[in-house]
Amino acid sequence: MIRKKHSICFVDDDPQELRRFHENLQNDFVIVVGTSISEAMDKLRDQGVRKPDLFLLDMYYPEGPKSTEDELRVLASARQEFLEAQAKFASVLAGLRQSSRGGFNLARDVRKQYRTGFAFFTRKGTLEDAIQALDAGALRVIKKPDPNQSELHGNALPAAYDLAFKSNARNVVRDIEDALRRSSWWWKHKGAVFAYSAGFLTSLAAGYVLYLILKF
Repeated sequence: MIRKKHSICFVDDDPQELRRFHENLQNDFVIVVGTSISEAMDKLRDQGVRKPDLFLLDMYYPEGPKSTEDELRVLASARQEFLEAQAKFASVLAGLRQSSRGGFNLARDVRKQYRTGFAFFTRKGTLEDAIQALDAGALRVIKKPDPNQSELHGNALPAAYDLAFKSNARNVVRDIEDALRRSSWWWKHKGAVFAYSAGFLTSLAAGYVLYLILKF
């Protein structure tokens, strides 16, 4: 049996990102792309599809006018500098014997010995680390507060970290409480509960209809 392809609507302000996505995934999905939702949706409707199975959205998307080609070149240059700095930072971490593997080893020991949910609390973690953490069963990846420019101004980094944590403490509490909710029995089994409830109500309704038919 031929599997029906799911339709994906990808929105990004960079035409090159749209091109890469379409070229590499067009054999796996029905893909429409656009620099705006309306542009992508027009293409989808042209294919006779009313709405996609999934919207895939760029996170860092312009709030105003779309980026020009010159602006995208500036962005690409800055991104290159960032990747080089990130690689340098990773080299420093490696020299200090710090890696995400250490954190995942902690998670493995916690799950093995205590069978209790866990979340990561990190400042150094990357997007790739976060994805791997969730795949490994983490309830949340919570970001340690980073100082803003006013907190950095005139303060050594440890003092700036202190100020950042103090000003963001309520956000950390909120994220921890969310992780606790995700560890609850209800959160883990809500899909099964909803499915059971729906099935029970359907059976109940069918039984009542049958009762009415037999009664009359």
